[in-house]
Parts: sequence; structure tokens; C-alpha cells
Amino acid sequence: MWDHKDVRKSMYEISSRSLRGGLAMFEKILLISSDLSANAVLPMQSIKALRKLGAGEVLLLQCQPVFDIDETTIAYLGNQFEKALYNQKNALQEAGFAVEAKVVFGLTRAEATRIACEENCSLIAAGAVRQSWLGGLLYGNVAYEIIFSKSLPVLVIRLPDEEEKTLPGHQLLDHVLFPTDFSENAAAAFAYLKEMAGWCGKITLFHTQDKARFSPDKLSNLDEFNEKDHARLTALRTELIAADTHNIDITLTIGSPIEEILHFVKDQSVSLVIMGCQGRGLLKDVLLGSVSQNIARNSLASVMLIPPAEQ
Repeated sequence: MWDHKDVRKSMYEISSRSLRGGLAMFEKILLISSDLSANAVLPMQSIKALRKLGAGEVLLLQCQPVFDIDETTIAYLGNQFEKALYNQKNALQEAGFAVEAKVVFGLTRAEATRIACEENCSLIAAGAVRQSWLGGLLYGNVAYEIIFSKSLPVLVIRLPDEEEKTLPGHQLLDHVLFPTDFSENAAAAFAYLKEMAGWCGKITLFHTQDKARFSPDKLSNLDEFNEKDHARLTALRTELIAADTHNIDITLTIGSPIEEILHFVKDQSVSLVIMGCQGRGLLKDVLLGSVSQNIARNSLASVMLIPPAEQ
């Protein structure tokens, strides 16, 4: 929906110098692991795609949950975690990463962010199923806790749940979806997309006219809103083309932003969603913030959430 307030002309013209090291913007990754199952290898397959973006180092953080259980069970779980950590570290090293591994107990969002900042990481990544009891117990809680980070980009790597068993066989950067509400945080996310664009197989620029925000009198002006917002999406497409990226689509819909994005991800085999973690206006967390958190939890694709640019 078109915001009648003036939009700063340079909103999307964020210099790539604001990103860490250009194509090395994800030079060092904090990878959080808490899975004991065969699923543990799946995040590695997606993390490998970040090698194309300059990623060379991984701080592998094995997160052990804190349970009130007997010592025998604790010893068993500890042994299982050690095996999982060993396998994951080897897989990363075989992929060409320099790897440092650490074990933490009961990791929180604040602790993960603190460690990432102290270790000069530029991305926090964790795997998660969409919403299952097992995922919530062992894996989902960690990933969904860190999506509220406002300091660093967060990559939620989608894992198959018990019903799905497997996910579509695409690679992380095959089809990238960029939902935008034209906010400043969306502009920050677009700056990352521009840096990554050359490695993306296909990019879709996406905006939903939020039907809930339309009063009856505004509905009569829907064509005008669509025309103006399509022009803004076209301007973004022009920027990507200038960056030597050409397989770019534009999609403009009306409805619930969350539902429209989730349907598009499923129907169009999206592999990665890149979006800001805050929206525009006074109710930032109620608008795009709420949308991004729902997408991260429920999307079939992996989701990268970009925090607002430093002021």
C-alpha cells in the first residue's frame, strides 16, 4: 500500500560499503546446533551455499538443553551431543570451512548475540522445523528465540518435520523471495539482497496490499496504489539488473501479507526468503515484525531476517 508520506529517494540506495566486506559479508558464521538426529546434517547443506558469499569461518555452537533428569540420562545425552558435534564439525571442514566448536547449556537469545558479537560473526544461523513438538523441544526453540535479534542477520534454515521427512531438493539460493513493505528496514534487507543477487538463480520482488488496512474509501483507489507500488518494485528490479542480475520477477498481491507470502513460497518453490525484521511506523513489531516472525516459523523455505541498519 502506498504511503502518502514522502519516501526518501535514497531509501534503497544503501552503499554496499555498509555491509561487512562486500561479498564477504558473511565471512564468519555462528551456527547453532541442538539436534541429535539425522536432520543435523541438513543445515550443513544450506550453510555450504554461503561459501559463495565469502563465508570461510564457522563458530559451531552446540546447544545442550537443561533438563531436570537423572545422571544416567544426562550422560547418555552428553554422548549423543558429542557425536553430533563431531559429525557436524567434520562436515563443515570437508566443505572448506575453518571451524571452531563450543558447547553451551541453555542458550538464550542474549547469550547467542553476545557470543556472536564477541567473536566478530556477521550472521547467526540455526535449523528449525516449521512447528512440531520434537522441534520445539530440541531444535525449534533455539532458532525461534534468536529471530528476535536486532543486532545481526539471522538465518533460520528450514528442516523437514516428522510428516515432511524431506524438503524440496533445491539449493539455498535457487529462488530467493524478497517481500517488502518499503520501510527503512526493508531497504536494509534489500542492500543484502543486492550483494547476494549475482549468486541467486531467481529473485522475486514481492509486495502485498494488506487488505486489513484498507477502508472502504481506500479500496476504490486500489488501482492507484497498485500502480505506485509496482513502480517502486520496478525501481528495485532496475537496481538488481544494474548489478548484473536478470532473472527477476515482480509480484503484487492483495490480502493478508503472512498468508500471501506463505502461499507463494509453497506454490513457487521458494528456497530462501530475505526480509527485514521490523516494519514501518510506530507499530513496527506489529506490522512487518509480526509478519517476519510468522514467516520464519511457518515458511517451507529458509528465512533470512535482516535487522535495521545502524543509525
